[in-house]
Amino acid sequence: MSTPDANGNAANAADTGASHPNGELAPNYFMHTFANGLRMVGQRMPSLASVTFGVQVPAGIREEPADRLGLTYLLSDMMFQGTEHRNVRQLTEEFEDIGARKGGENAMEYGRYTAQIVGNRFDRALDLFADVMLHPTIPDDEFNQIETLYGVGYRYSET
Repeated sequence: MSTPDANGNAANAADTGASHPNGELAPNYFMHTFANGLRMVGQRMPSLASVTFGVQVPAGIREEPADRLGLTYLLSDMMFQGTEHRNVRQLTEEFEDIGARKGGENAMEYGRYTAQIVGNRFDRALDLFADVMLHPTIPDDEFNQIETLYGVGYRYSET
């Protein structure tokens, strides 16, 4: 595991929006690299009792093939529609039980999935979030509801 050096230098810190033009992390930010290569950037805010965390994936709208336009928008809605271990109702109830706010967003360069929680419930929120990120399912009935909501006949073919 590694952390920034004494000057706060870390590779690709600019990708997070938490860096100065000279490449150093902004005040109160930190970066940690886990043994598996996953990088975490955080901001210390001692005056708050909440924690906001998320995963940013380097795959955004720009990466969509022409025959699958709109996939990132659908995916941002579908990520919280169930996992291999929980259906959408269970997942929603478990996030609500701990008071978590969750969501997905996308941009040209990335997709981002986040949650905000009271600090003393972080471990439970992280467990739920890990299930969403590592074991998502896209049930047909949920997909059809989202597809109807968007008012588009979006379908992509499995290859």
